[in-house]
Amino acid sequence: MVTLDQAIDTVLELPPEQQEMLLDIIYRRAGRIRRWFAEMDSSVIPYLPFEAGDDRPRMSLSHGYLELRGGDIIIRMINSATIALFIVASINIAYAMPILISLCCTIPLAVMIWYAQRTYIRSRLKDIESYISQSVRFPHDEMIEIES
Repeated sequence: MVTLDQAIDTVLELPPEQQEMLLDIIYRRAGRIRRWFAEMDSSVIPYLPFEAGDDRPRMSLSHGYLELRGGDIIIRMINSATIALFIVASINIAYAMPILISLCCTIPLAVMIWYAQRTYIRSRLKDIESYISQSVRFPHDEMIEIES
């Protein structure tokens, strides 16, 4: 039997770009278990630490907060700056350009690379969200209400 802490420790050993999605999947599965216990005995509902459903946390958010959490943002920033500098440095070696022109080329290029990575990650999250949503059994909309 694997505890939630053991599963999270295993996920944290993975590369940062995979951690966020797998942690969300683990939390969804834990929500499914919580929902089962809540349906079996409604007296435990006030003591559940998280939502009793398996469609949260969402991966594909319209406001994009999931893509901005964790180490993924830092990796994208470093990737964008490094690739842009490499491209501009390669062009600068081939054709001597003033530093000001090089900087004016590097910054927009880094922004374009940033958005390309962002678009790719969003499409991956959307694909994973649609794949995982096929196995949702306890949607958040049907969540059990706590009686006061």
